[in-house]
Amino acid sequence: MNEQQRNDRQRRVDEQYRPEPEIRQVERECEALYPKGRSRIALTGASGYIGHNLLQRLTEHADVIALSRSGDQRKNTEHVEWRSCDFFSMEDANQGLHGADYAVYLIHSMLPSAKLTQGTFEDMDVILAEHFARAARNNGVKQIVYLSVSFPSIQVRMNYPDIYAAVWRLSVY
Repeated sequence: MNEQQRNDRQRRVDEQYRPEPEIRQVERECEALYPKGRSRIALTGASGYIGHNLLQRLTEHADVIALSRSGDQRKNTEHVEWRSCDFFSMEDANQGLHGADYAVYLIHSMLPSAKLTQGTFEDMDVILAEHFARAARNNGVKQIVYLSVSFPSIQVRMNYPDIYAAVWRLSVY
């Protein structure tokens, strides 16, 4: 499949599926943050379904640092700078958020970069959230917008208080 075919296919998918209400909510929150001129927003998960749709909307108002594990394989455009970033690495996290005014947290640990790990899904999410929050602080990010497709249930919050605390720290940062 060539690039034109991929673009046509993506256009058909975009026309068929309108952005989720969550995307529109994040879009409104980010728009409220924009000062005059173009801000730089770091968008994690930019190559995923929600991230891709959000990226298209954000570039209307801001320059976007699009973060993905495979960001270096993508082409930069006028308002999008792609960066590869693995938030399991604190060094990568710092480099990924460098230069961002704002950051959108849309990360999950479904595919850890480490091949051998004994950590649980919840353990991995804590590491990702902590690295993101520290990197945001280190880089002077003004505000974090937290976006998740689901919020931990009462059972998860009781069984995994560390991940709930890490998510809470992100939301009040």
